[in-house]
Amino acid sequence: MHYTTTDRFRTFGIRSRMLLLLTMLCAHFSSRAQCDFVDVAPSQNIYHTFTDGALGGGVSFMDFDGDGWDDLTLGTSKGEPVRFYKNNEGQFELVTLEGIDNTCETKQITWVDFDNDGDKDLYYGCEEGGVVLYQNDGNLSFTEVTTEFGLVLPDALTFGANWADFDKDGWLDLYITYYGGSRNQLFRNLAGNGFENISVNSGVDPVHRPSFCAVVFDYDQDGFEDIYVANDRSARNDLLKNLDGSSFEEVGAASMSNLPMDAMGTTILDMNQDGFFEIYISNSPQGNALLFNNGDGTFKDIAQESGTIFNSVGWGVNTLDFDNDACHDLYVSSSEDGKDYSSSVLYRALDESSFEQTQYPGMAADTMISFSNAVGDFNRDGKMDIAVNNSYGNPSQLWQNNCINDNHWLKLRLEGTISNRDAIGAHAVVYTDGLPNHQYKTAGISFMAQNTDYLHFGLATSTAVDSVLVFWPSGVIDKLLNPGIDQVISLEEGAAATPVAITASHSLEALCEGEEITLSVNLKGREHEVQWSDNTTGNELIVSETGVYSASVKFGNQNITSENKAVNFNNLPGVTYEITDASNGGTGSITLHPASESYSYSWSHDLELNGPVADNLSPGMYVVRITSEQGCNVNLTLEVKANIVTSLDDPVKNAIGYRMQANQLIISLPPELRGKLQEVQVLNAHGQSYSTSEFGPLQAAELAIADIPYRQLIIVQLQFSDGRHVKKLFFED
Repeated sequence: MHYTTTDRFRTFGIRSRMLLLLTMLCAHFSSRAQCDFVDVAPSQNIYHTFTDGALGGGVSFMDFDGDGWDDLTLGTSKGEPVRFYKNNEGQFELVTLEGIDNTCETKQITWVDFDNDGDKDLYYGCEEGGVVLYQNDGNLSFTEVTTEFGLVLPDALTFGANWADFDKDGWLDLYITYYGGSRNQLFRNLAGNGFENISVNSGVDPVHRPSFCAVVFDYDQDGFEDIYVANDRSARNDLLKNLDGSSFEEVGAASMSNLPMDAMGTTILDMNQDGFFEIYISNSPQGNALLFNNGDGTFKDIAQESGTIFNSVGWGVNTLDFDNDACHDLYVSSSEDGKDYSSSVLYRALDESSFEQTQYPGMAADTMISFSNAVGDFNRDGKMDIAVNNSYGNPSQLWQNNCINDNHWLKLRLEGTISNRDAIGAHAVVYTDGLPNHQYKTAGISFMAQNTDYLHFGLATSTAVDSVLVFWPSGVIDKLLNPGIDQVISLEEGAAATPVAITASHSLEALCEGEEITLSVNLKGREHEVQWSDNTTGNELIVSETGVYSASVKFGNQNITSENKAVNFNNLPGVTYEITDASNGGTGSITLHPASESYSYSWSHDLELNGPVADNLSPGMYVVRITSEQGCNVNLTLEVKANIVTSLDDPVKNAIGYRMQANQLIISLPPELRGKLQEVQVLNAHGQSYSTSEFGPLQAAELAIADIPYRQLIIVQLQFSDGRHVKKLFFED
């Protein structure tokens, strides 16, 4: 994903304005909103308890049957089947899904379309080791393909898993974290037909640590999704920078994100709405961490000053805008019962850097032992609800959001056509009143959790949306203008595509004849082909002629056009010139005759001279730069020669000797002229030239000119570098 400076709000003035507006919005609407949460699990026929096992079971708030209503999937203790609660237009029903029969102690649960066939497949991890992958055959009938598809895993304790298209090939890859017994592993999706374990050479676990869970997102906006891993037992957390889709570099220290802590769960949010996402991590009573993304590849922990330190035993952490005020709030689950340490807490954002702990009556009495939580909107009222899978005999909860205010909302349902079908890794921005609201789509979040398939945006009291931008993993950008509010918008990749951007290797403002410029289509996404308007192919086009250039980008059988890029090469300055040579020790001149009066001049011998005429010039070489008003220039190197006529009494003339020897004319040069001779001509009385090709180097003391006729008048002309011209009439009797 790529943004302009305006999109990123990186300048101080814009960021200051942003902070002020966010502060005013969040603070203003806190006084108007009447919020509360009510546990409606019993009235929704959700009677689920994780009875026995380590650190609870996973939870998914995903619409697994594709009917547009967020369903619930809850992990269970060993020997019990996973619980599937189908949402029937706002009312849940416990159902059994055909073919799903593994009864391991269920941890991370994710519904993803790993084979891009339009329906959700099911993955879950098991506490006792291994994972389970079910392929959806249609109509909620499933076949287990774990071993067949290459997910043969060690007998090791695993809690977390994340799906993302790390290599940008349009297929979701799988990253699995292990608490003990094995290093974390990365499986590359083989076009929906299986998985390849590429862990060994990928660098996804450079130093083995006890990893609970991870979150995947593009922290530095370079177009590739990175991995932040939460490690327990005061082991430092890892930030794995995605280098090229198949190899990673651990940059925790360099990014200042490698905190030593008992990290359990993690989530992302954009506090200041600049497109660079922050990371929130749960911890033991030493305190949670909130890593503010500085936008330069580094982070700063602001949990203490932001009011989100928690100081309890945190597990699941999640992001939601529960009051629709356009600010990202936080929800934290705790394994404490509220006696000595806080139980679950809902933090409300006040501005881009601080939060307040809410005291809503419904949640005030919550003393459940909680580990995993997920966010969705089960009744489709535009207010985000929270599902919690509690543990140690505590019943699971469904917190219905009953906020009452004048705020509006918008939800996006994205479907990839070039990117992966689930649009995992898409980054969407909703603009209202000129201000952005950023969301990022993940598959695997919090602690053993998965949120709704919909991206939710609170709009505060704005009654219109300026635009919606979706940056797809493929590099395609879709843009919707002025969509309606308080609704769900379904968007297929490419349906509202903006033209693909063309970048130039340097400025187009002052191009000149003879130069070249490189135009590029820079899509850091899925493999593609580029054909330019001049029928050449490749990501780059070298241009040397004026014209309008465009490209067609082909992804498989889908084509997306680029913007038109006009390239204009300006003419070089046109000029003729006259040279007057220096004569008899005097000076010469150079006069330029330009094609335009707007030209400027720079002379090598006189930096203050800026006109087309240079006079009083001694013999020598002169350089002048001529520049047009478009900035194009040419350099001319011109010579002013010395035009010296030798007088009859010049002693040098008399020092040159001439004699005939066997039909050769021998010319003898005095020492002061040796090495200065530039040209020799021998003519007969009629002006016809004799051959001079046989004599030796001009630097010699004597020259021999062959084949001179006997008893004939000849004329010898010598020219020297000091300007002397010597003529001799010679007759040998």
